[in-house]
Amino acid sequence: MSNKRLSAQLFGEIDYETLEQLWPVLAEADEADADLDLYISSPGGDTGVGWAIYDALQAISGYVTTMAVGLVASTAVPVFLAGDHRLCTPNTLFYLHSGSAVLVEGEHTHAEIVTEAQSLKLDLDHYVAVIAERTGLSRRRVKAMCLRTTEFMPRPAQRLGFIHGVHETGTGLYRKKGQS
Repeated sequence: MSNKRLSAQLFGEIDYETLEQLWPVLAEADEADADLDLYISSPGGDTGVGWAIYDALQAISGYVTTMAVGLVASTAVPVFLAGDHRLCTPNTLFYLHSGSAVLVEGEHTHAEIVTEAQSLKLDLDHYVAVIAERTGLSRRRVKAMCLRTTEFMPRPAQRLGFIHGVHETGTGLYRKKGQS
């Protein structure tokens, strides 16, 4: 447990602007061995940026608490799961899906389409592996949830291992490592 505790918010789409705003707090937490409370409400966004934030959170030696508020969807899910202790508010919605691609207007060659499909499969496989590792669910079950697009609220989220508890008004967010 660190003497220093920082707080940050990730609200809105995950993109390079979000990363630029969040990075100084992540770097400070890492350099100062500080604990971090990260509040998340996000529809997801850029997969690469999401993984950069996930990796930065995992690298912090202090205790990371993530608090989901509102919506945690798509690439925001592994970011949320990076926390050592994961909480959500009573009306949080979690959303898993298999990913999507945006192709630029115009004609596309077979090779371009195949490359994009391979990239989507790679992204999905990694997404599934991280979610399975962080929740304790099997990869098969997580993949099935993603392929059919799954939404769930806090009670199922806790049963599935996504959260450790529901944050009730007036209670503290901070937990020591090893506590659940």
